[in-house]
Amino acid sequence: MMRQAGRHMQVYRDLCKVHKTFRSRSEQADVATEISLQPWRAYGTDGCILFSDILTPFPGMGIDFDITEKEGPKMSTWTTMDDVNRMKIIDPVKSTPFVAEALKNLRREVGNKATVLGFVGLPYTLATYMVEGGSSKEYKEIKTLGYQNPKVLHAMLDRLAENIGAYANFQIDAGAQVIQVFDSWAGNLSPDDYDTFALPYQRKVIQAIKAKNPTVPTIMYINKSGALLERMAASGVDIISLDWTVTIEEARKRIGHQIGVSTLRSPFPVKTGTDNLTVFPPSLLHTLRFKAVSTRWSSLLPRKSSRRRPRPFSWLAAAGTTLQTSVTESTRTLPRRTQPILSRRCRPGEEGL
Repeated sequence: MMRQAGRHMQVYRDLCKVHKTFRSRSEQADVATEISLQPWRAYGTDGCILFSDILTPFPGMGIDFDITEKEGPKMSTWTTMDDVNRMKIIDPVKSTPFVAEALKNLRREVGNKATVLGFVGLPYTLATYMVEGGSSKEYKEIKTLGYQNPKVLHAMLDRLAENIGAYANFQIDAGAQVIQVFDSWAGNLSPDDYDTFALPYQRKVIQAIKAKNPTVPTIMYINKSGALLERMAASGVDIISLDWTVTIEEARKRIGHQIGVSTLRSPFPVKTGTDNLTVFPPSLLHTLRFKAVSTRWSSLLPRKSSRRRPRPFSWLAAAGTTLQTSVTESTRTLPRRTQPILSRRCRPGEEGL
């Protein structure tokens, strides 16, 4: 189970009063380290995720941006071949040293108690911010660019893929044991456009990671990805992160057992205050084939991984981060018997809590 830091935690909200902008929190290694550790300390999660942003490598490419608290990312638009030619080849050692420092800090802090995850944005999603000048609801500008001037968009995506592959490997060199790749807005593409503008550049990034770090697992997340599972599997990633529109059982039927899956609980019951215990809903327990409350991790991992005892940190430290779910801020309000599930894994064959 992994949970990224955020506004659900009072300790994070208090820290935001001191470090008032997102970039001041994410681009100072000591602050980013502290924020990354907050949910790990609170819940004992198996994954400790670097506190950062997918846009963090942009300045190293010559792309300036800002993140406002209310409106999100803001930047100038990049829509011509001249703009693409101005993009720099990234040198993450020089442009993002704070990322390396934070990852090294996290490895030292968590030791072998959790897997440290880094993450990057994939080319199409990064390009949406560049072309739109920030966040968007309909992505009209980048879709228009793709139809009217596809050469420009392809050139931009190719340059982004080259840079992001290097940035991901930089994170691994600094201590990341898993890389999560986000193509959050690729779910807004039609199947044909996905195959044209998203999938080839996803593959290029994954291939760059695997060429240098073949044993480091990669996880892909796309928002509203229910219709894209087969295409996501074709990218070369090791694990697909499902959203709450697809069950694990359905995903397995569609993509088989050669790729791992992780799942995400809908936040709506939490937001409405109608669900205090948001760890494992009955439908998920059933899908995981629980006996009493013991889980069989092999239902989540590729079958080949269940034939032998996993090595430390292989397949996300023995499946420790394959479950993603929203949780309430404090476990003290939960029944005593449910608290341990927030702090440790249930092992195969383990009965009761």
